Amino acid sequence: MENFFEQFHGRELRRLIKCITKLEAEGLTTTRYTDAGINSRSGNLYVWDESWSACIFIGSEGSEPTWCYPCFECGEEHMFDTHKEAQEYAQTYDHQCESCNPQEREEITE
Repeated sequence: MENFFEQFHGRELRRLIKCITKLEAEGLTTTRYTDAGINSRSGNLYVWDESWSACIFIGSEGSEPTWCYPCFECGEEHMFDTHKEAQEYAQTYDHQCESCNPQEREEITE
């Protein structure tokens, strides 16, 4: 079994705690399928679960956790303050985004 504290210690552990505190405050819980890690490109720490509409991440230690909804079609990332906002956005655009959802574009041009 991998040691949890090999990846999360010091400031990374404090950032992880901020993310977990925020997601629990919004009524979400972690499960054995929840994943957390550090993005090697950006340095952002993220927590993700397939049952959520978005993932929560935090940049530098002084910042606040943010919800990110990545569009499954084009990959564009949309940021939200709450999971509820991200979930409503995902439902509105049928798990796509406003840029690439053909149904939404047709309604706009009509």
